[in-house]
Amino acid sequence: MGDNVNTNGDVRMKASQSISMLDCPNCDKVTEMIVLSRYECLSKDDPFPCRYTLMRCTKCMHPVLMLQERFDEYVGWDEPYRLYPPLPKPTHWATPGTVCNAYSEATACLKGKAYTATAIMCRKTIECVCKENGASGKDLKQRIQALKDKGVIEQNLFEWADALRMLGNDAAHEPETSFNKQDALDMLEFTDALLGYIYTFKERFNQFMTRRSKSKANSK
Repeated sequence: MGDNVNTNGDVRMKASQSISMLDCPNCDKVTEMIVLSRYECLSKDDPFPCRYTLMRCTKCMHPVLMLQERFDEYVGWDEPYRLYPPLPKPTHWATPGTVCNAYSEATACLKGKAYTATAIMCRKTIECVCKENGASGKDLKQRIQALKDKGVIEQNLFEWADALRMLGNDAAHEPETSFNKQDALDMLEFTDALLGYIYTFKERFNQFMTRRSKSKANSK
């Protein structure tokens, strides 16, 4: 049986059962992936077609969804980008370089299964945030408090940052303390949420309020 094509030009391709070698995010290594099905969006109104491929790891049986785009019909599909499970979020463009570097290293540690090192680098990321925002103190606990006092973070984020500090301390100084994959992933996500608030949403809100103020002034 052939592929199904609707009136918009979309193509639903049946499972080919072909095998690809890809990095499985659940196994944390390159494994064989079975292609279960493909969906090609070839709408006449969209100059850049895209193709979704649903795959399954032959080792852990977990699904993986990949996206490819085609910007030139003579070149073919570009390199696949993983949609699910989602890739770690990149830091916002406004995030300072020292903070980006520490966070990127924490992400690399997680990928390399160095979970205790991930906890330590999340703590270092908080250290860098404090330094970039001029939060001073004799230790990280006081510097996080200074972040709150300066209005950089609010109470809930203060508690998150302090928890990351304590977990990072345990990772660095307590030989009997161990961290598993879920611990490291949770710490990385809380760190990402902190960076998102400080360098993305807070900045966007300030820009929004500035734009609204200018609009009000111009309307008078």
